[in-house]
Amino acid sequence: MTLIYAFANSWSTNVSARVLNEIANSFPSLSREGLGVGFDSKGISFQKIYGHPKTFFQTHIYGKIYDSIIGLGDFYGDFPKIRLETIAKNQYGYKPISTNSPFQTTLNTPPLSYNPNIVICKNMGNYNCNWIAYQTQLYLNSKDLDTIHLFFHLPKKLPPALLATHITQFLLGYPILKLI
Repeated sequence: MTLIYAFANSWSTNVSARVLNEIANSFPSLSREGLGVGFDSKGISFQKIYGHPKTFFQTHIYGKIYDSIIGLGDFYGDFPKIRLETIAKNQYGYKPISTNSPFQTTLNTPPLSYNPNIVICKNMGNYNCNWIAYQTQLYLNSKDLDTIHLFFHLPKKLPPALLATHITQFLLGYPILKLI
């Protein structure tokens, strides 16, 4: 089973929510009626996060076991490429996410090969994207799960269809992600 989630505003007009929709549409076996509810025939769940990710984490990640968890978030900067984040920090704003936990944690990413459309980064920020990535990796580590954990920060100036194509091609290039 795979979980692919994206942060969304109330209208799902932000880039990560639009890319999630495009990725879901790239898998022809999916029922469009079920986007955001349950799993498709390939065991992929597409979900949106509205607001703070704590409730989402408790509902969709805590107590569950996935082969892979893939997050999408908007990158608020002027960077022209998709950023694959590899490290999350124990920081939400100016406070720790979890007391008595490490300052940072490395996400469970498979060995990565060069991709001209994706840059490997180590700066998740300190807001919602970082919170969900850190909390998820902390959970995976606590259960000693080898779940693949990826988080993509998306540039808001590129077309969602193009971003979805780049991400889908990247994901399908790694059979370990069990998406097909």
